[in-house]
Amino acid sequence: MRQLSAMAMVSGLANAMVLAVINSAAGVGHEALTSFRYVLLFAVTVTIYIRAQSYLMTQSATVVESILNGMRSRFVDLIRRADRLPLDTVGRSAIYAGISGELAAISQATTEIVTASQASIMVVCAIAYLSILSWTAFLITLCVSAIGISIHFQKARERQADIQEIGRAHV
Repeated sequence: MRQLSAMAMVSGLANAMVLAVINSAAGVGHEALTSFRYVLLFAVTVTIYIRAQSYLMTQSATVVESILNGMRSRFVDLIRRADRLPLDTVGRSAIYAGISGELAAISQATTEIVTASQASIMVVCAIAYLSILSWTAFLITLCVSAIGISIHFQKARERQADIQEIGRAHV
């Protein structure tokens, strides 16, 4: 798990570095040697980003599948050792199907979770870079982000209340 976290950090930093390279290249003259250096630096940082992303996707899928297989094995073992009477009323196949379905949903969400985690790290790195460029822009970004997050959570609470109300109406 530490390797995944470290690689997510590398990926986020590489993404922020791409922004830094572009920003730096835009601020210099068009001297051929300088331009070549920036093109090379850009290519290296993009390569690091792509490699880190590839590693994250493959390794996180492997880790999650391993965890889910362990959970599946524990659940099956618990079902095997459980009292037969209550299980027979529900049906073992229904229980196995339910467990498999839920674990499959978790497995399918892995890519989105890893991508969101990496994007969060990238945003933090980009905002940190922004603080180096302009403290005022950094503070404005923080304020606008705080307002956006506040609105998001308020809307989420409203949606949750609506869902609960609909659930109570159908009961």
